[in-house]
Amino acid sequence: MTCALLEYAIEILVFPSLKEYWWVNDIGLVMMLVGELVRKAAILTAGHSFTHIIRKYYENHHELITHGIYRFIPHPGYSGIVIWATGTQVMLCNPGCIIAFVAVLWRFFYT
Repeated sequence: MTCALLEYAIEILVFPSLKEYWWVNDIGLVMMLVGELVRKAAILTAGHSFTHIIRKYYENHHELITHGIYRFIPHPGYSGIVIWATGTQVMLCNPGCIIAFVAVLWRFFYT
């Protein structure tokens, strides 16, 4: 987050015209809303099966969810975070942090 704020501050001072594309802000806002809705749909669909703890081993009470949003989007909880976080940087018109956020999130969720 510090990187995003720093990039925004530097760009607004050095390249103020970069921040004047209102339609880019709108795209970022839509991405944030979609990401949030995808994540919330994942939480509501999975119910008690949704957890923030990554499990490496199968537990007896685990249930594979294949209905609702899980039918259309693989790992919608994670996908929602990636869409939302990327949208925050699109909304701020931070091209450097768009790339950095996607790279860090991809690496985090891939490993």
